[in-house]
Amino acid sequence: RFSQKLWNRYYDNGIMKKETVGTHAQVTTITDWYSHHPILCDLNYEASAIIYSAMGCKNVHSHRTGCISGGESACSFEINWSD
Repeated sequence: RFSQKLWNRYYDNGIMKKETVGTHAQVTTITDWYSHHPILCDLNYEASAIIYSAMGCKNVHSHRTGCISGGESACSFEINWSD
């Protein structure tokens, strides 16, 4: 519920949405990110696993499902974890 607030601390544009897709899985989508850069996209994708681990999730895995640099309309990735 605080993902957009965290996003806004580091970026001046872009909308981050998280959708729960399973008991231990979420999809993150970032749209309207006009200052997108592939390195920043990689940073956010990789940092997500670290953040979820810091929140107490175990065996966190993330994988990219889309990127603006690849011609997609949004950057997106899925996070999976266990208790």
